[in-house]
Amino acid sequence: MADTPPTSETEAEWAAGALARAGRALAAVGGEAIHRHIFLCGISDKQQCCSRPEGEEAWNFLKARLKQLGLTAPGREGGIVRRTKADCLQICHAGPIALIWPDRVWYHSCTPAVLERIIQQHLIDGVPVAEYRLLPADQSGA
Repeated sequence: MADTPPTSETEAEWAAGALARAGRALAAVGGEAIHRHIFLCGISDKQQCCSRPEGEEAWNFLKARLKQLGLTAPGREGGIVRRTKADCLQICHAGPIALIWPDRVWYHSCTPAVLERIIQQHLIDGVPVAEYRLLPADQSGA
């Protein structure tokens, strides 16, 4: 339901209520316990980094696998992993593209097989997957 202010409430009352609801939602998703967050771009309006079927397959795999491994479960020891489907991360080549935050690590070619490696090696063990890491041209030698 949208947070549209009812006509009977003042703007300040509506804002306070919306803020309280947002705080409850943050608690429900475990916002304070997020250890890492993976953003995946592969299903965008532009659809330039990969085909839509490739992007959808990657996204569906990521969602299911994180849940299957219990990485999204509130109260997870070591913190939880959140995922977000990004419309566009502005790379537009060699996708699907992923970004792990707060590590600031970018990945290219995120097929389900590559995502499995990222999940196991980076999201669980904390070690970036060098083979699929996307670096700026001046750092990658490209």
